[in-house]
Amino acid sequence: MAKIKRQGTCPGTYPNANQLYKDMMLRPVLLMLLALLLAACGPQSDSSQALSVTLPPEDDERVLLATPDPTQPPPTFTPDLTPTDTPTVTPTPTPTPTPEPTAIPQQVDHYLLARPISSDGVDYLDRTYGYGDTQRDARPVHYGVDFFNPTGTPVLAAAAGTVIYAGDDLETLFGPQPDYYGNLIVIEHEFRSPENLPVFTLYGHLDRVLVGTGHVVEEGEQIGFVGGTGVAIGPHLHFEVRVGDPTDFGSTRNPDLWIKPYVGFGTLAARVVNSDGEFLPGEGLTIRSLADGTNRYAFTYASDAVNSSAGWGENVTMGDMPMGSYEVYISNAGRVWFRGQVEIQPNQTTWLEIVIDR
Repeated sequence: MAKIKRQGTCPGTYPNANQLYKDMMLRPVLLMLLALLLAACGPQSDSSQALSVTLPPEDDERVLLATPDPTQPPPTFTPDLTPTDTPTVTPTPTPTPTPEPTAIPQQVDHYLLARPISSDGVDYLDRTYGYGDTQRDARPVHYGVDFFNPTGTPVLAAAAGTVIYAGDDLETLFGPQPDYYGNLIVIEHEFRSPENLPVFTLYGHLDRVLVGTGHVVEEGEQIGFVGGTGVAIGPHLHFEVRVGDPTDFGSTRNPDLWIKPYVGFGTLAARVVNSDGEFLPGEGLTIRSLADGTNRYAFTYASDAVNSSAGWGENVTMGDMPMGSYEVYISNAGRVWFRGQVEIQPNQTTWLEIVIDR
């Protein structure tokens, strides 16, 4: 017998190796027993493994496969938590709509009134005491315009409408005090203002009144006579345009922007402000014709209580200007603060923006 020494805890002797091999090939049962004996008595190590023998169904070839020891815990899978380069997606911001500026009424001419004095009389406005003026603080703020004519000059309706008041103002007030306008007429017209409010014209200081309340008049119809009643200094027609409330002394607008210009004439309207956009009161403007050198003079409104016309936002006007080129300048104490040139077009308003940074 051949001795086969096996290292391990269970040495033993076995038959001849060649004979054993033949026997195993011929006797599968013995092969299985031998595999079991080898597994039981094989070398021991720190990482023992069980041997599994798989016999093919039609083949005597022995196949030995190593499988994990069931006594050891199965390996665990630890996921890789290393951060990867994930592309950062920056959301496209939703555009914020730009707020629209606050809409202002459009600068549109509204020459809707005829002259309340016929061409037989003085039918142009007095420019020495204009709308919003104080004659260099010598008088109260003027909320209308004047047509200087002798007593008895016919006064005409400036537009068609309905007389809402005719008489004196001893009890019914239209001004700051009783008997301010003396005999007066107020007419409501058939059109409305740019801000969609009713429009009224007031005729004051009349010598006599020819119409009564409720009377419907046509443009150019005679309604009274020029006089000097109320607080008038000498005979003249005091003429106002009121918007909204006919009894409100503070509801007036500048007649220069309502009365139809003469043929071939236009109007200058301007806003004179400081660098902060604030109205500058009482600023004097010199308006010189480049055609003949004639000078005209105008003054900005003396108080914030004087209303601008809707859409224009003016604080000074000069009407009845022949079409042509003009130089406008503002000077004070020997210094010229503004100088510019304008072109007056017929039957329309020319706009001028003036900023004075003192």
